[in-house]
Amino acid sequence: MIELPMLPKHLYCWHDWGASSTSSKMPPILEATLEDTSNYTIINNRNPQTDVVVLDSEDQSFVVAKLSPDKSQRQGGVRQSYWNGIRRDMPIALTVKPNISRGKKNNGTCSRYACFGSRKEPKESGVIAEYAYKPRTSPNVISLVQNMVSGLVKKMETIGNLLLSQMPEFDHFLKWKDMLDLPSVSSSDNGIAVQFSAGEGYWSPAHVDDDWMHSYLSVLSAKTKHHKEVIYYFCYPEYNIKIPLKSGEVVIFNPLKVHCCTNSLYADSYIFSAYVSKKSVMTAAIGKELHKKK
Repeated sequence: MIELPMLPKHLYCWHDWGASSTSSKMPPILEATLEDTSNYTIINNRNPQTDVVVLDSEDQSFVVAKLSPDKSQRQGGVRQSYWNGIRRDMPIALTVKPNISRGKKNNGTCSRYACFGSRKEPKESGVIAEYAYKPRTSPNVISLVQNMVSGLVKKMETIGNLLLSQMPEFDHFLKWKDMLDLPSVSSSDNGIAVQFSAGEGYWSPAHVDDDWMHSYLSVLSAKTKHHKEVIYYFCYPEYNIKIPLKSGEVVIFNPLKVHCCTNSLYADSYIFSAYVSKKSVMTAAIGKELHKKK
């Protein structure tokens, strides 16, 4: 785990939901520091038409942004029936995938955590391969899961890119993506994410991710179809801020800033992110060099 400046190691942000459905207050490791976020500043859209963007006050670097609900709804074109389909298919997706350690490497806790898309082939240099499914998973199920993930990432990118496309790093990364033939989870020409991860009941300590480019994040309640209640808070302990998240809302965040999620309102809520691991970019670059030498 990367050492965090001026923050306790294994810091977990906790929110008191004040309900019997609240997930456990206890973090997963004994040496953890539990921080009550009741004094954190809530960063949220002032009205349904406004975006919220947080920049570091010292160097003006990007921290996190949350799209306006109205823009998200219009741009994503997401209806209730779509989210009902994700609720139906996500348990299948998590069942047919190995329980990946990315959600656990920083001592995060969850009931299930799975990764999709492409990664460095563990046994071969310069080769990018797809995250594996469990043995004997039927082709029909694999196709169903891939279509669901591809469509979900495309929705997240379509919404998030309303802001991200205005940043200079957006075009910069697309050039690198084309040059290195990086795959896209959404299978679209301007798709950013190479990886997608989903966790059920996930609660992470404060950490940074060694990722390239800004990441997309969203949440979904598996228990209720009500999309007007906050089910998670996305936190930045260094800035003492937290962003409320309702089912289907999308944030873009800088993975190199210390961040984490709180415990969720429902123990079986989903949190998912679409991102680009730096290891995948470096693997693709090595692969290009190896190809030139042949």
